[in-house]
This record gives sequence, C-alpha cells and structure tokens, in this order.
Amino acid sequence: HIRIIGCILFSVASYVLVAVSHNIGLSLLGVVFASISAGFGEITFLSFTAHFRKNTVSSWSSGTGAAGMVGAFSYASLASLLGPRRAILSMLFVPGLMIIAYFFIAKRPLPREIADSGSVNEDEVETDETRLSLSLMLKLVKPLTVYMGPLFAVYLAEYLINQGLTELLTYSRCLSWITPGEQYRWFQSLYQTGVFVSRSSVNIAPIKQLWLLSLLQIVNFVFLFFLARFQFIPAESWGEIGRA
Repeated sequence: HIRIIGCILFSVASYVLVAVSHNIGLSLLGVVFASISAGFGEITFLSFTAHFRKNTVSSWSSGTGAAGMVGAFSYASLASLLGPRRAILSMLFVPGLMIIAYFFIAKRPLPREIADSGSVNEDEVETDETRLSLSLMLKLVKPLTVYMGPLFAVYLAEYLINQGLTELLTYSRCLSWITPGEQYRWFQSLYQTGVFVSRSSVNIAPIKQLWLLSLLQIVNFVFLFFLARFQFIPAESWGEIGRA
C-alpha cells in the first residue's frame, strides 16, 4: 500500500510541477518525479500479477500498452486545443483513477500455486506474504539475467531514441502545418500505438528468442542516430533536422 501511495503522490507532484513551473530546474524535477512514479508503479503492479493466474501478465502487458496509447493521444489532442500546461493539469484525474483501481477494484491476490490450479474460489483463500532476504534475491539475479539482459537493452535503446533522437527530427516541408513540438507529440502517439500492438501480441504470436527483439531495437537506434547525424534521406522527402 505504501508503494502505491508513493507512486500516486509522485505522479500528482510531477503533473503540478511541470504544468505550473516556469523554471527549467523545477520542470526537470517534475519529469524525475514522473519517472519515479512510472518506474515504481510498473514493477509494483507487475510483481503483483504473480499472485494471480498466468494470463494476468498478458493482460497487464496489453493494459500498459493501451494506457500509453490513450494517454499520448489524449495529451497531443488536449495540448493542441488548450496548450501544454492546461493539458497537463486536466490530467490530474489520472492519479485518482489509480486510487480507485488499486484500493476498490483490484481483487485480493491468491497464492501462486493455488491460483495456478484454478480449483478454489478466490474469496475462500487466505494470503500469506512471503518475504525474501536480500542475499536470496541477489542469488536469484543470475538465472534471471537471460531475461534481464534483453529487457535492459530494449529499454536503453528505446529511451535513447525517444529522449535523445526523435526531437532532433522534424519535417518542416511535408508537415509545415504543425510545429516541431506538435510533431514530436504526435510521433509519440503513433509510437505508443505500436507499443500497444506489440504488448497485446504476447498470446497471439509469442517470441521466445528475446535477444532478437533487443537486436531489432538496437538497429532502430543505430538507424535513427545516423539519420539525425548525417541526414542521408533526401531533403524533399524528409525535411530538416530540428535545432539541437
């Protein structure tokens, strides 16, 4: 409960700081708070799924993808109508939805071994929380590196692209009717749509070679890096490089 409340408070603080601040330092602090809320929230709810049936993980994956897509499109639309600051403040209801979802909608978790059997009623089970020691958690890291390595590579390349490269790419000729800032917001909306599709495909087209997906993401990063650096796509089809 404490972690969830902390995530909600950091989320509220991030919205307010970014929306009302005219100081770059405070705005960046708001971004830090948003990252803390999103990061801790994601790992908290992902670990929470271990207490339920295994298809809960795919539901969580699809749900996070849908949240990113809806959030990106909502912000891009509201920012165009109201401006970025008012758009951010209008989304302060989201932390309230987190409170309702966790404290009033989410069911009490089942022990994993009982949940997998599917032979009991969820309302009849008492849950005992198992706490792992620090030494045991460290021992568990080694066999999990086969999953953690590709995940680390994907997220590293993803955020290097989103935060370090895409804002350098604008299309002033073919998209002259929207500003570079609006282009970036709509790019993020399209990107989140792709995330939703990929995160919803786990039960449809499962891929066991996780390293392959990491490699594809790294290829994306290398391609966009050289595109931003050398502008090798013809200007008439690509536009200009935004000011760094």
